[in-house]
Amino acid sequence: MFQSLKSRLAAGTFIILVSILLVSGVSLYQWMAKELNRQMENSLRVLAKGAAAQASVEDDFLEIYHNKIDQYLENSPALFLQILNDRGAVLYGAESELVDFEYLPEQGLDEQWQMTHLDDKPIMALKYSFEATHEYDHPSRSDKPYYAAIIAGIDRTPALKTLAEFRTIIIAITGLGALIGAGLLTALAYLATRPLDELAKKIDAIDYQDLNPLSPITHLPSECRPVFEEINLLINRVDRELLRERAFASNISHELRTPLTGLRSTLEVSMNRDVNAEEFLKSQQVCLKIVLETQTLVDRLLQMRRVESGKFTIESEEAELAECIQASWNNFSARAEEKDLTTTFAIDEVIPLRLPLDLFMSVLNNLLENAVEYSPESGRLAIESKRESQHWQLCIANNQCNMTSETFEHIFDPFWRGDQSRNATGSHAGLGLSIVKSMVKFCGLTITPELKGDIFKMILRGKVLENDQHGQLSSRRQISEINLGIEQPTK
Repeated sequence: MFQSLKSRLAAGTFIILVSILLVSGVSLYQWMAKELNRQMENSLRVLAKGAAAQASVEDDFLEIYHNKIDQYLENSPALFLQILNDRGAVLYGAESELVDFEYLPEQGLDEQWQMTHLDDKPIMALKYSFEATHEYDHPSRSDKPYYAAIIAGIDRTPALKTLAEFRTIIIAITGLGALIGAGLLTALAYLATRPLDELAKKIDAIDYQDLNPLSPITHLPSECRPVFEEINLLINRVDRELLRERAFASNISHELRTPLTGLRSTLEVSMNRDVNAEEFLKSQQVCLKIVLETQTLVDRLLQMRRVESGKFTIESEEAELAECIQASWNNFSARAEEKDLTTTFAIDEVIPLRLPLDLFMSVLNNLLENAVEYSPESGRLAIESKRESQHWQLCIANNQCNMTSETFEHIFDPFWRGDQSRNATGSHAGLGLSIVKSMVKFCGLTITPELKGDIFKMILRGKVLENDQHGQLSSRRQISEINLGIEQPTK
């Protein structure tokens, strides 16, 4: 019942409204009852004081002016009135005890109140003790105060009836207000959530084959605008990912078609003509080369997906950055010599690492391979590393001539290559930097590409191993020895 936002909003506001009406009604009723009681108390107090003024002491006896008290009570709301002397004898009013008050005139001035019943009538009773005045100022009179008491009662029936009527009015107003409020709040809830219904319909109408941002919704509440904007951003991201996946499928189809076409043509040629053993062996070698290249492509795809899915469970190992660079460079130094590259190294400090070493070496191999392969003939290649407090940085820079600011934005896309004509299909699939990006994240590093003029840089950053257990002198000497082997420009 309360699963929808409309029902929750309507029910919540209805409960709040009813609570406010109930609290207001109870508070008003209590104030009304207190006010009526206060008025009756004031009436009884005025009545008792007025009656006390009609009594005086003569020769140590309390005298009552009955006629004046009778006239005084004619316009009074009092139900009964008794006047008692200092011994508790009734001097005025009914002789029987109407209300059970404790009579202690010696205590002096006092007020006692009771809510009781008399002849099945609810009454409010007051016992008012007062000091009676002396009628004559005679030298022989006693100076001892003379205390008497007045017991007066008033019928509470009219007040209770008024309270009952007032209570009925409050209940009626509360019930009517709750019903009207429930209707208004339900209508308001539906009006307030109508833009959400429109938003839900627009979301339901989204076609994944033609993703377009949601059109603006009129009267959309400000609280829902962030949701609307985030949905549009999500649609744009999904659209980009779908385009990326389509491009990925197209590129991988192209990359696989080329070697498969070569394999098929080679097999058809060898099957459709008579060849000697030497030619047949050459055909087998060509087919094997194509199969190995295709296997390399598939292995790289699997490697990239495994890294992206986080299924690697490789443990971290300790190493030194300089040694890792040297070990990786040994794989490409010969190719750098073939291209007549001028290579310089600037590794001036021991940088201890702790990371998944196999993945890190794959990152270095991919970066150095790209730097060597995409550098022009007789180009320049620079490898620099430095340490800044608890962080290190490795920069691999080479000059190039094909990359532009537009193509620079796609260097991490799968199957992207600087050579858009795909002349290197079969030898380079354009997966290296995509794999590097995934591996770098898995190793806890960051990678930043930069393009300034004809200089392309890849910058790796990470944290230095906190507990450096390497000897500083021997490590520096070891780096110096490594640099001696590769410091000079490679020709």
